[in-house]
Amino acid sequence: PDRGPLCVGLTGALTEIANGHTTNLLSGLISESDLPGGLAAEGIMDVAATRTGLRVLYAESVVGALVNLPPGTSFTPTDNAAVRAQFGKLTAVIGGGNTVLADVGDADYSWAAVNQNLVPTQFPDANPSSMAVVGDTTYVADAGSNTVDAVNGRGQVQQLAFLPSSQRSDATPTCVAVGPGHRNLYIGQLAPFTGPGNGKVYRYNLATHKLSVWQTGFGAVDGCGFDGAGNFYAVEFQHAGFFPGRSGFGSGSGDIVKITPSGQRSLLGVGELNFPQGFATDGKGGIYVSNNSIFTATPAGPGGPTGEVVRVGP
Repeated sequence: PDRGPLCVGLTGALTEIANGHTTNLLSGLISESDLPGGLAAEGIMDVAATRTGLRVLYAESVVGALVNLPPGTSFTPTDNAAVRAQFGKLTAVIGGGNTVLADVGDADYSWAAVNQNLVPTQFPDANPSSMAVVGDTTYVADAGSNTVDAVNGRGQVQQLAFLPSSQRSDATPTCVAVGPGHRNLYIGQLAPFTGPGNGKVYRYNLATHKLSVWQTGFGAVDGCGFDGAGNFYAVEFQHAGFFPGRSGFGSGSGDIVKITPSGQRSLLGVGELNFPQGFATDGKGGIYVSNNSIFTATPAGPGGPTGEVVRVGP
């Protein structure tokens, strides 16, 4: 976010949490972060369960990573191989295998290059950030191309909708959720530099292909979803809005906005969530998010908070 140095390495992992214990299913995965570490950390962006295993979404795009290398620099051979194999990919993890299903990052980067006039100051760009799976179709929100995509069972990527930019910045969609009845997609946005309460949640109708603003008045949304009762949840990474800079992101005060089917709002986790991200529900009223999500357990921040998964609710 500060346009400073970016480190790439094989420190990512896919971890299962069961009965309070953690098990790495995959390790040595590609990840990247700014220096000294944490504020721009990316790697695996989202995980979803399917009938046969897991679907995994990776950040960035191969073309974007290679094009944006500073002149005269290159990745190490090992990192270069991992960048090409993982960045921007949608994969299936079944057993110990990790099979590429689609190259979403490069598809969106190419789309953004063709449509550079939409965000001329930032395009071409791609950064797949979130997904929702319905049958053989995976819906992806890309925070770089500002699109919502559909990836079919053959790995073909179709850009369904473009989220319009504000006067201050591009929309930066960070989460996508499928609504009750599988009729609509709901897309939350980071809304950088727009100030408190200017973030939106969009709704995309899968039958009419119409994109519209569904709810307004959010901070920086970085996770969303529904529970079994039809309540919608928007995870606010920062309640006051997203303003990255060289000193970091400012206040980490975040929360979860709950919206009932009748439209009533309430806040969860106020004063207890710091840079929360992601969303999951257990069907029993429990909501799960990551907390302190941009902090890392490295010598760069000794004694400080590190990332954790927390349960909010009964």
